[in-house]
Amino acid sequence: MYTSGDSFARLAVSIAALLVVGVAVDVAVVRGGRIDVGTLVYAIPAGAIAFAILATVGYRVFAPRAARAAPPWRRGNPMLHLVVCTAGLLVVGALYLAADADARAFAADPSCAAGLSSGRASAGGCGIETARVVRSWSTHHRSSTDRHVELALSDGRDVALVLGRATRGDLWDAVRSGTDRQAIVQVYRGRVVWVATASGGSDTNDMPAERSRFYFFLAIAFAAGGFISAFRLLLAP
Repeated sequence: MYTSGDSFARLAVSIAALLVVGVAVDVAVVRGGRIDVGTLVYAIPAGAIAFAILATVGYRVFAPRAARAAPPWRRGNPMLHLVVCTAGLLVVGALYLAADADARAFAADPSCAAGLSSGRASAGGCGIETARVVRSWSTHHRSSTDRHVELALSDGRDVALVLGRATRGDLWDAVRSGTDRQAIVQVYRGRVVWVATASGGSDTNDMPAERSRFYFFLAIAFAAGGFISAFRLLLAP
């Protein structure tokens, strides 16, 4: 049970934590008078976790409450969960920011915009190589299917790819049936980002935009877990 003094202390702590986090988020996302959207999507969940941590510490110091038994749904170690999720968010968030910067560089590179016409000796970050289709297979998940293709590149490397969503023509059917065995690939900084045969083409999971999207949703998952763990701490006896 709380007294009026406890309630005022908790309100003051909440406001102070919100101000501290708000200023930190503002400094992080505002660049030259403009909001950096790429940083904002990472700063919002990080700020929510930071607010919950600051508020939890403040409540324990300035407005402690009497201990009581925690219900079954709140048992476990929320602090450990919070540490794991926060560490995961920091690592994946850094990967997301790097992949997002990579995606911006790819989009601005004329040699990448030229696609398969950029040539082997392109002055930009992208170039093309010939390849031979070695094999293909699928992995099935509960709500999706990944389509894999293994290629032997002309430079001697063997690479295993997951085809992306930007597919043109009947590439997958032709590769699966063995109709198409020769391919041309677009390579960006050593990664195959686009593969094409006589029947069609597709981007791959190494396309910078695909990697950025993957890390973004993974960061959101860690942020959600950390947010829930932080508020479990707020509700802890």
